[in-house]
Amino acid sequence: MGSLVLQSEFRFSTESIPESERLPAWQESMGRNLLRINSVPLIIPVEGKCLVRQHEQELSLSPGEGVFARSDQPLMFGAKENYRVVNATLPVRAFELLVGKRDGLSFTVVRAGQGVIKLLHSYVELVCSQTLLDPAACQLAEAHIQDLAALAFGADREAAAIAEGRGLRAARIAAIKQDIAQHLGRADLSVSSVAKRQGISPVYLRKLLDSEGTSYSELVRGWRLARAHRLLCDPAMGSKTITDIALHVGFSDLSYFNRCFRRRFGASPREVRAVAGSSGHRAS
Repeated sequence: MGSLVLQSEFRFSTESIPESERLPAWQESMGRNLLRINSVPLIIPVEGKCLVRQHEQELSLSPGEGVFARSDQPLMFGAKENYRVVNATLPVRAFELLVGKRDGLSFTVVRAGQGVIKLLHSYVELVCSQTLLDPAACQLAEAHIQDLAALAFGADREAAAIAEGRGLRAARIAAIKQDIAQHLGRADLSVSSVAKRQGISPVYLRKLLDSEGTSYSELVRGWRLARAHRLLCDPAMGSKTITDIALHVGFSDLSYFNRCFRRRFGASPREVRAVAGSSGHRAS
């Protein structure tokens, strides 16, 4: 996985360059336009251990760790087993605004134990899985990733406060919502269980969702009702009873489910299923 920076079409020809100068010119152009020499690559192992080597320095990295490398020097990967890494490419100037100009900016290791690396990894993968991001959303995601990377590297106090209120907050909310979606069908899903998996307090979790204009209960109930509605309208679920579907999406009380469903959609589950069935017959 690479940078979220949107690149336009790039063309380069060496025809007008003397033959003896073509290779250096090609390397310079490829580095700046494709490899982004003015950047700081952050490599995060996701699966398996990998060996990273650059400029006579060699590191063995495990999942949960990361390394800030250099893009103007060769970077070697190796492993004795299958491995997968996430690579986030950070513009140098934007990154230095958060961490300051430092001589040791490159090849800095982030060891396991920093929860921000886990958040950064999950946020990068979540954003990259969204295939329809518009340029504004992509730019915002880049800023969030730079914030998280700066916190992992070690931002100063002022920059850290900005990053925590922007990128870290966005990544935590995204992780919370992803966690809820993955466990939505479990009747024992609760604020406490989600907070425990995310390594935060239930109070902080509620505060984060409140800042989004919703509450934990509203979010879970709304998602469960939306899922139930889709299943009731799905012909493939015709053999399932309404009780089966209510339980499947996480409701343990059928009366409560029916009340919430009617309040949300203006019709009972049975009526919605009947309308969907008759529409399907007419279409066929």
